[in-house]
Amino acid sequence: MPGSFHRLVESKIAPMLVSGSYVSWIIKIMAEYLEAGRLDKFFISPYLTKDEGLRAVYKYADHYNKPITNQTAEQINKLCMADPFFIYCVIKNCKKSALRTSEGVINTVNSELTGRHSRMSGTWAEYINKTVAKINDIYAKDILLHLCKHNDSTWTPNELKDNLNIDLSAKEIHIRLEQMLDADLIEDGGSDIEYKGLTDGTLYLVLR
Repeated sequence: MPGSFHRLVESKIAPMLVSGSYVSWIIKIMAEYLEAGRLDKFFISPYLTKDEGLRAVYKYADHYNKPITNQTAEQINKLCMADPFFIYCVIKNCKKSALRTSEGVINTVNSELTGRHSRMSGTWAEYINKTVAKINDIYAKDILLHLCKHNDSTWTPNELKDNLNIDLSAKEIHIRLEQMLDADLIEDGGSDIEYKGLTDGTLYLVLR
C-alpha cells in the first residue's frame, strides 16, 4: 500500500528516490499518498546535451551491434533531439545495416514516429490514451489533435467550442484543457484561458 512508504520516505538514514517518465502521474501519486512535504520535486530534462546524445548513439550502436558511420551518428542524434529513449528506439529496432546511410536513418526515425507497432509511437500512444481516458471525454482527443495541428496559435475554450462544434460549455472545455495541461499534452498559451499545442519535443513529433 502507498501509505506503507511513509516511514521509508521520512527515514534519516538514506533518501528515498521516486522517479518516472510520466511526470504528471508521479506528481499525482505524490500528492495523494506521500503528501505533507514528504518529497521534494526535482524536474530533470529528458534530453541530453548534444555531446551526451552523440555518446549515447555510439554506446547504443555498440551495445546492439548496429553499424553506423560518424555522419549517420550525428544525424541520428540530431533527428532524435538527443533524447536517449528516442535514440534507443531507433537503434534497437532498426534493420541491421539501416543506419549506415542517411536515407536509412531517415526511414528508421520516421518508422519509430509513425509506425503503429513501433516502440516510440506505441509508448506515447499508451500515455495519451490512458490520459484521455482519465479525462473521460469523447472530445479530448479531438481537442488535443486540433491544438497540435494549429500549434502556431493560442486557443480559448470558446474558440475551441466554436471551431470543433463541441457540445460542452466553455467551462467544461476549460476543465479538460487544464487536465491536458497537467499531463503535459499541451502548453500554456500565456493566460488563464489560452492554450496551445506542443511546439517541441518527441511527443510533438508523434502527434504531428
